Amino acid sequence: CFDINYSHSSQNNVWKCSINKKYAEKNWWLANRKTFGNYKYVTKRLLIWGTISGIISGALFIIFGYKQWTQFIDACLYGGPVILTLYAYYKCPNMGTDKFLFRFEFKSTA
Repeated sequence: CFDINYSHSSQNNVWKCSINKKYAEKNWWLANRKTFGNYKYVTKRLLIWGTISGIISGALFIIFGYKQWTQFIDACLYGGPVILTLYAYYKCPNMGTDKFLFRFEFKSTA
């Protein structure tokens, strides 16, 4: 999905940059190509989040058992990615007709 939006943004980038010099800085897809458009960058951070969440959740269960406050911390750790997915869904620009059903898939996972 990122590559499609990036190619759409960069398609007319040459003439838009000649009119407005800060167009590439204002366009989120062009500005974040090396971070959120990079598979290794995103995967590394997701693996770190998952590992840390699993270690903290497991340690809390082993040390304290099922207490209400440990379950709350567990819910925050695993609910964080769900909330970020919902946020990304509502912030993602509408791409017009959804021929490839990206918006539908995004909505169903959110």
